[in-house]
Amino acid sequence: MTQVFEAGMGSTEDAPEIIGLFLSNGRFKCNEDACARKTFGRAAELRRHITTTHAADKPQFWCHVPSCTRSANIKKKPFSREDKLASHIRNMHED
Repeated sequence: MTQVFEAGMGSTEDAPEIIGLFLSNGRFKCNEDACARKTFGRAAELRRHITTTHAADKPQFWCHVPSCTRSANIKKKPFSREDKLASHIRNMHED
């Protein structure tokens, strides 16, 4: 059995936005066509996915190293999550 998962599940919103499905295997599935096979183990992961992937005003985190392709100077592709930027800096720029 599959159930609709709403953005404000558990809240008192009048017309909550449907953002995904709660699957019978206990996982959460994104409701966007482009994410047909993407599932998440927790509701918070689905919400984070919606915010960082599908939101019109997605957050952008740029690397502070000017020569990096992920920096604001080059503007190739920012990180959509601050923790991913921190991991990038740790793995790519720290000695």
